[in-house]
Amino acid sequence: MPRRPRIDYPDAVHHVYARGNEKRAVFLDDRDGDFFLSRLKQNLSRWEIRCIAWALMPNHFHLLIRCPKGNLASLMQCFLTGYSLYFNKRYQRVGHLFQNRYKSEVLSREGHFRELVRYIHLNPIRAGICPSMKELSRYSWTGHRGIVSERENGWQDLETVREMFQSPHRSWRQEYLEFLEAGIRPSQGPGHTGVDRSPIRADHHERELSPITSEPPAGYFEILERISASTGISLDEIKGKSRTARIIHARRLLLAICRDELKAPVCKISRWIGIPVHSGWYLLRNGGNQGPARPDS
Repeated sequence: MPRRPRIDYPDAVHHVYARGNEKRAVFLDDRDGDFFLSRLKQNLSRWEIRCIAWALMPNHFHLLIRCPKGNLASLMQCFLTGYSLYFNKRYQRVGHLFQNRYKSEVLSREGHFRELVRYIHLNPIRAGICPSMKELSRYSWTGHRGIVSERENGWQDLETVREMFQSPHRSWRQEYLEFLEAGIRPSQGPGHTGVDRSPIRADHHERELSPITSEPPAGYFEILERISASTGISLDEIKGKSRTARIIHARRLLLAICRDELKAPVCKISRWIGIPVHSGWYLLRNGGNQGPARPDS
């Protein structure tokens, strides 16, 4: 049967993962991990793609990446081909390194972003490589270490992580850590790791943990009315599905002012407006060098 075409489009966010052929290891030592990450860094820059979260395990890897130009296939073909050639040459082997082609899942709900960051970064604990969060903070092969140590590697998209976990009550790093720790459950019997194995959980407990489900505060509606009055665009149009330039400009204003005045994360504001969270980030990051003019207070 022919393969289904991959789903991809500009500014899509993908959970990408691949496993070694016959479940064999694809990282045998630190040199392999370093080469893999160097290839990843080079190709992220080449294709202008952002990596939000990542984890390298002995026989597989996970990436959470955002593709502003919808060019996931270009990244993965160059990146995995280069690593496979390196690995086969170093270990004098032939044949496919990875089992089948890589898997990619497009995130369609904003609540999944935080879930996937947690799922990916808890991989070493779930596999028993790191026995605790303290050990995980010293583990070199996930994006978690760079987040908690505040030592940026220059290619991981910490700006997006920061916006995901922004909180008016505590630092975004503290919010991130508490969210990760909430994913480690008490042991439920022999062989249970204490970590939920599902990468995306949409149960009632998780909906309570996610900040994006709360109703907009009064300040949001005040800002919305100010923007409507200054632009001449109705409230329904701003929250509608139109993508005309003037309405997109109004939404960009709404996002920027709510973030500045209400100190709300972009994921929450996007939910209030009724747009996907990746669209909210895209609007803010593509608003021009000087940013939009603000309506009078």
